[in-house]
Amino acid sequence: MASEIINVPYSVLKTEYVKKSLKLFYVQLSVGYAVLAGSATYILRSEIYNADVTDFETNLKSSASSISCDGEVQGLCTPLECDGKPLIATTVAEGLKANKITPNWCDPTTWWYSSLYVENEVASRKDGYDGYVYTLSHVNIIDSFHGKFTGEWNQLDVNGNSLRVLVKVDDVEKIEKDPCTLVGDYEVNYVSGELTFYSQVQESSVVKVTYHYENGSTWILSPDAGEICRIKSIECQFSEDVEMTDSMIYEVYAYNPYDLPNKVQVTSPDIYKTMWDFINDANKAYPKIPAIGGASWRGLNSNVYVFSWDLQSVSSLSSLFGVELRVRLEHDIPFKGTCCTGTFYCIRSPE
Repeated sequence: MASEIINVPYSVLKTEYVKKSLKLFYVQLSVGYAVLAGSATYILRSEIYNADVTDFETNLKSSASSISCDGEVQGLCTPLECDGKPLIATTVAEGLKANKITPNWCDPTTWWYSSLYVENEVASRKDGYDGYVYTLSHVNIIDSFHGKFTGEWNQLDVNGNSLRVLVKVDDVEKIEKDPCTLVGDYEVNYVSGELTFYSQVQESSVVKVTYHYENGSTWILSPDAGEICRIKSIECQFSEDVEMTDSMIYEVYAYNPYDLPNKVQVTSPDIYKTMWDFINDANKAYPKIPAIGGASWRGLNSNVYVFSWDLQSVSSLSSLFGVELRVRLEHDIPFKGTCCTGTFYCIRSPE
């Protein structure tokens, strides 16, 4: 877009700000000059005659560039700082915010992306508990109710199913105990896959449960159909008590043109085997975040360290070519400790 030309008095062009911040040009007229001070977005212009001609020739002409017409300055003017260096403006990237946060690599009950869906499983009455405890066929049930991963309240699985556990007794839906009000009909031990009811369930009753269970640690960042996802920077958050028990792998996949719609790995993976690998590869670290927010499930129960990768160039994931980033633990062995997560700061825009 061409710079806008604004007519101003010659006195404006003589100010120290204009002389130091904008590039000067002039056009020789039949009588006098047209003097212009240009930036990338606007051009100040003044025609000068009589006494102003002498002032210009004495004070400004030597630092101005001769051009043949007003239009020539458009495309030549680069804004300058006071010391003569190009002035660079930082603008907000075009597109919509699409930040993505990984599951907690310390907690398999948050590994929702690769989880498997079970609908209306008939739970087993546990012997010796008089109808208060029922068991499921699987362990590490995905927990999207207790603040274990960011965005749990509206997260769906890859097929659009809710991650929330649904329990029905004789086809009547029951309410899970709210972690805030402590009101409800039952609670779930997500690790062991057990339900505990607060009122006895009759032996003749049928308990049906719909849920997801962990099926590996793989988490995938991919754009929506028809869009590009641009990764601008990445952070990794570690609680102070974390202990690495497995290698973390970052891999990029895209469509195999000879075997559509299957995908193949298109770059060498980044493998982090030790904490030193994270520290050596990151280009920034933040001060330690102290344990804050109280001892309940809402607070930080451990100090946190954050490493950051400010990418030298934006990494783009194109839906047209099926490009996606996969993050996983090599052997699906959860880290020990409270928490380890990653945050990808992204912008999404049309393909």
